[in-house]
Amino acid sequence: MKTLKMFWRDMRIGTLRHMGRFLVVPVVVFLMSSGLATYIAQLYGEGVINGHGTAVDYYMYIMQGMYIYKFTPESEFVIPISWFMLHIGMAYITAYYPYKDYNEYGTAVFLASGSRRKWWVAKMLWCMVSVALYYLIIALSCVAVAYAHGADIRAGWSVDIMQGMFGDSVKYVSGKDVWLITVILPFAVSVMLTELQMLLSFLLTPVVSFAATCGIYIISAYYTCWWLAGNYTMWIRSSYIDYEGIRPDSGILLAVFGIVSVLITGLLYFREKDVLGTRSL
Repeated sequence: MKTLKMFWRDMRIGTLRHMGRFLVVPVVVFLMSSGLATYIAQLYGEGVINGHGTAVDYYMYIMQGMYIYKFTPESEFVIPISWFMLHIGMAYITAYYPYKDYNEYGTAVFLASGSRRKWWVAKMLWCMVSVALYYLIIALSCVAVAYAHGADIRAGWSVDIMQGMFGDSVKYVSGKDVWLITVILPFAVSVMLTELQMLLSFLLTPVVSFAATCGIYIISAYYTCWWLAGNYTMWIRSSYIDYEGIRPDSGILLAVFGIVSVLITGLLYFREKDVLGTRSL
């Protein structure tokens, strides 16, 4: 019960009080969806398709990331801006609150709750729910933009549109697998990375942990390998889409292992932490 109370306190102070920061999401979605809207309008004008796509089409377009980067002397490396802005925005929103809250109210909250374990579990829950809220706002923003462009507001996706943009392999991916590589896997990996960032903010500093998270995403865009978690947030790098891509099950295992490791490491760290040395207001 105390864990839930501390979690709700974290949501009120760390997330709901700063909802204005989430405005970056609809702005990015609006700006970056114009490419898909133009492409769909062209197909519709040529009579190739009968409708204007769906909200899921817009979500998949925004969350695509970039194809596997293959280095050649002539190749040019460009970070996918919409993907990078969305994920860095998520990292920034969750970067500073836990450390700030600990330094300002850590002693009082620890003494009131009587459990360091519950405090850390509450922070882990706060991080996960904040990421879930962020993804929900991405989805709602895509729905709003899709509706503005006359798209169908439903859970399905347009195989013909996605096939035209991303290749024939898309049509062989089942609806279940689409949800796995575009929603479930990116969410799980995002939770793991933000919780790892939270842990590093205590072990190092919030600035260093945020910079490290940014570095992970940048390096993930450049290198495609199973242990660089950012790759799993780009669904077009999935082995379901590209035979040279990364397997989704590796991402699930990496996310679960990372979250459990952060949980255990945090519990051990705060078990030995001198909480009386924190500043209480």
